[in-house]
Amino acid sequence: MKLSEAKHPKSAVTRQAFLDAARDVFERKGYSGTQVKDITDRLSVARGSFYYYFRDKRHIFIELGTVTTRETADAVRALELIEIGADKSAFEAWVRQLFDYLDRTGAFSIRSVDDSPPDARFQAAVARVHAETAGVIGRELERLSGRSLSDPATSGVCVMAMLERSWFLARNTKAQMTREGTIAAITDLIYAMVGPARVESSPVSARVAH
Repeated sequence: MKLSEAKHPKSAVTRQAFLDAARDVFERKGYSGTQVKDITDRLSVARGSFYYYFRDKRHIFIELGTVTTRETADAVRALELIEIGADKSAFEAWVRQLFDYLDRTGAFSIRSVDDSPPDARFQAAVARVHAETAGVIGRELERLSGRSLSDPATSGVCVMAMLERSWFLARNTKAQMTREGTIAAITDLIYAMVGPARVESSPVSARVAH
């Protein structure tokens, strides 16, 4: 028995541990740049332990991708719990929940968009969930605002892209964006989309009036 197997028997290295390790490796190296050895090295186990649960790296990537897209849909659907007329704090809580979710899965999701297995069924399933998720956001924006959107699904895609990209930039120390400031800015934008129409006097309008 190898030393690594003695330290980590199969019963100790769970399927979830492999999924978590694989997510970390795929985030850093992408699907194309990852080998099974990278995943087992992350856990300090022999490769045989990996094959106890998964056939190959494609198998574990597809399982990760399937779980991640399902979790994305669940996180987004929390928007359905916000009542019409809710104050800004409800939307801030939703944005914060999505950022917390992206902390766990966002880098994997973003990296895998352009680097994933050439599996038609998997890609079709992911595309279907993404479309459903975008549709949920679009429909909820219509419900909460009481206004019709020209294309709810596309609006949903744009909001999700804004969330993911803003989260990514806030994590990048070179971007000089704080997490709290980013959450507040996104909350303001979304609340402006769904909140009641307000007529406020701005410095520009005041100058024009005079």
